[in-house]
Amino acid sequence: MALDPVELTPELGKVVERARRQAAAAGELRPPRPGPYRSPVPPKAADAVLELLRDGTYAAAVARVVSEDPDLADE
Repeated sequence: MALDPVELTPELGKVVERARRQAAAAGELRPPRPGPYRSPVPPKAADAVLELLRDGTYAAAVARVVSEDPDLADE
């Protein structure tokens, strides 16, 4: 399972970096963990979820639930 990296526009990148500096100065950031991020979701489960998203099963389930309780659409 490969995900495309998020690319920020230069303007948004500057805003994000400024926010990080401010958060670091305020002591609001956790220390970085060593090494690359590792998802707690097992690869088989992640692949299964991606397949449900790709084949429309998830969207169909959401549509069915919302049709049964329209108030959920506003959540």
